[in-house]
Amino acid sequence: MRPRRFVIVGGGIGGLCAARAVALAGHEAVVLERSPSGATLGAGLLLWPNAVRALDALGLGAPLRAIAAPARRGTFRDSTGRTLSSVDLDAIGSRAGAPMLVVERPALHEILAEGLTVRYDAAVSAVDQQGVILADGERVQGDAVIGADGIGSVVREHVCPGARPIDSGHTVIRGIAAHDIGAGDTFEAWGRGEIVGGAALPGARSYWFYEARSEHVDGRDPLAAVGAERWPAPMPAQLAATPPENVLVNRILRLGPLPAWTRGTVALLGDAAHAMEPNLGQGAAQSIEDADALLLALRADGDLAGALAAYAAARRRRAQMFQRESSRFARLALSTHTGPRNLTMRMTPEAVRRRVMERLLRRHAPRPGA
Repeated sequence: MRPRRFVIVGGGIGGLCAARAVALAGHEAVVLERSPSGATLGAGLLLWPNAVRALDALGLGAPLRAIAAPARRGTFRDSTGRTLSSVDLDAIGSRAGAPMLVVERPALHEILAEGLTVRYDAAVSAVDQQGVILADGERVQGDAVIGADGIGSVVREHVCPGARPIDSGHTVIRGIAAHDIGAGDTFEAWGRGEIVGGAALPGARSYWFYEARSEHVDGRDPLAAVGAERWPAPMPAQLAATPPENVLVNRILRLGPLPAWTRGTVALLGDAAHAMEPNLGQGAAQSIEDADALLLALRADGDLAGALAAYAAARRRRAQMFQRESSRFARLALSTHTGPRNLTMRMTPEAVRRRVMERLLRRHAPRPGA
């Protein structure tokens, strides 16, 4: 396939990884990001081994490990601090062939963008088979368009007209704390219809999140909505060590399975194709897997539309599985029937939980046609 020009709409994790895949396949990538330069926001991000393997395939393994902290242990508790279950994350990583890592999103964005052409303040208003039109009327030509523009995707309207995000009814609050929770530690605490969690970051810092029904959060001070007094350690200390400017509040939106990810030489990637609830920690990972599969498809023989169709065929089933499983796990974690839920968690052997996780991670980016 001769070198082509790809217009990548969206400069988040998925878009930057897609641009990296395009460049590795020998093509030109131009990334259009609607936000201003330097406006990258985000808290912490847990990268499961499948995401780390995919980043390795994109040539980003070494810089990733330089900015990340390993996640070695995972503990689930109830709201009183009683342990419900635990998991050896080191063992999962060893079997999966890559570690589980925790990073700050802005640092990850920085290494993903290295060497790429990114145009900021470039909002896309329309898409066709020849490229895109920006909000100011400028046309950006391309042989192909990759829509990595998130849950509110403009590109998705071209590929799947009428597909709309679904409000899960929940909101997540995230923050970065200047508090050391212990190297390698990750945790969640499950209450009645609400959960908190967190992970250790490099530099004796930590990431935390809180999820609850949106009506519990709307109109309230975010830190007050979490309620430090209602949760076991280390949440109270994390909240006390979190500057208000380090707090993000987002409604949780998801997509149902889309009937198509491509239309000719226009394709969807990441949340634009398969936005999911965050409870399995696989949203960013599935975007990165998409880029890995895109690289494989572009390196194979065939025309451009065929390569994009092969990429979509390789990824749709797995990504949609994670959409379903993420929603299923969210309903478990956020259940108001705490007694049966907590008993189920306590009675499930760690070996069983580990096998379930390993099965989910096993086949991270099937080759087109496989």
